[in-house]
Amino acid sequence: MSQPFTRVNKVSFISLIPVLILAFAVFFVGLNRTPVPTVDGAVRASIARNIVTNNVWYPTQYLGKPFIDHPPLFVWSIAASFKAFGVNDFAAQFPARAFAVLTVLILSLIAIELGLGPGLVLFT
Repeated sequence: MSQPFTRVNKVSFISLIPVLILAFAVFFVGLNRTPVPTVDGAVRASIARNIVTNNVWYPTQYLGKPFIDHPPLFVWSIAASFKAFGVNDFAAQFPARAFAVLTVLILSLIAIELGLGPGLVLFT
């Protein structure tokens, strides 16, 4: 039986550094200058603000009614970001951007495991 991540070694992790720097640059530059871009983002930010102000984590509520259309993990991450950074546009967008960088990292590890190299992720 093969061990997972057999091709990932120290050299592979060093080659991930430029990919992660580029991902941070793409996703986080200008984050504090842009407003929440969509209606869905504003609704989720409003739900997260309600979580922070009322300290009721489940069920999530929007306009006083339970909001059970979507799983709450993403809204909870926005609420945690609001607790860490305060209620503002930066904190509302931070979890989505952080998950985007984590996606690039995971795809890079998969590319290394397949023998393709982490730079291939930049072309996807």
